[in-house]
Amino acid sequence: MHSIPEVSIVDLFLTYNCNCKCSYCFVQDSGSDIRMTSRILDQSIDWIARHAGRHVQLVFLGGEPTLEPDLIERAVYRCRKWEKCHPVKFTFTMTTNSLSIDEQLAAKLAEWNVPYLLSIDGYGERHNKSRPARFTDKPFDIIRSRFPMLKKYQQDITARLTVLPNLVNGLNDDLVQLQQMGFDAFIVSPATGVPWTEENLQQYVEEMVQFASDRPVQNGRPVPNISPIDDPVQGNNTWGCAAGRGRFSIDPKGKIFACARMTCLDEEDGLVFGDVFKGIKLEGNINAFQDTTYESRLECIDCNLREKCIGGCAAVNWDATRSPVKPDPDQCRMTHAFEKIKQRVYSH
Repeated sequence: MHSIPEVSIVDLFLTYNCNCKCSYCFVQDSGSDIRMTSRILDQSIDWIARHAGRHVQLVFLGGEPTLEPDLIERAVYRCRKWEKCHPVKFTFTMTTNSLSIDEQLAAKLAEWNVPYLLSIDGYGERHNKSRPARFTDKPFDIIRSRFPMLKKYQQDITARLTVLPNLVNGLNDDLVQLQQMGFDAFIVSPATGVPWTEENLQQYVEEMVQFASDRPVQNGRPVPNISPIDDPVQGNNTWGCAAGRGRFSIDPKGKIFACARMTCLDEEDGLVFGDVFKGIKLEGNINAFQDTTYESRLECIDCNLREKCIGGCAAVNWDATRSPVKPDPDQCRMTHAFEKIKQRVYSH
């Protein structure tokens, strides 16, 4: 390839430090004191701006990104400087467990225009079991007590749930109670990298159908929105998401990857694209992500869900098959489960 794809979204890992210790976390160094330096942060923003189109979204990740509020502020400030001298517009978002967000930081995030998704895996003790904290055995109580304050500064908050197979029973009740608590939308995904039995997966289907089917309709749409159930069909004779083809990820050391889930891989794993100082090696690993034809994923050609799955997550595929284009069999099972849910919900 002659040039890198136009950058449109970047997952920026400010730190690997985290105040939670989730068993399913894909960050290999989660909890370690590895953080992005100011120099690497500045160079990362500069690299993004130079390769961006007219709009780019910056996603603050970790670890727990709110443990580094000074880096968030520095990134926003540098992006605004670029906007004044370059035809690019930055927007921001973040995924957080919210345990470090006090009112002062909540006000700052609103001032900086950094909205966030809140990672919460259930209601009460079910969340505590799935997302244990390092400093308390009652993290849910902290979230619940601060939630009215969080809503004061961000009116609409989406809950991001990662569902473990041993906690799938009761998922509907979790969602009902979280909606009553004040969450406005949901992203509900089965945890990857852990074994799901057919019984577990069928229970996931039943729990999701129950919650999704009971929603009221407002302005022609069910409320609240649930991803991936309400997501539109993604593919049109293509393979893959935008990873490596507009979406990139930068780790605390400044290394560039295709997406957040591929960050933390060792150099020998063959998926590092380059770094923010030397740039991306055009003859290197990035090329594995450029072919969007069906010929790049022969296993999917005869699948009737190929337009809805678009080949699955490249990072999950890599973990399971050591290839970004060879689908993980478990992801195929989950795609069929999602389709069952959609058919049952929207056939009503």
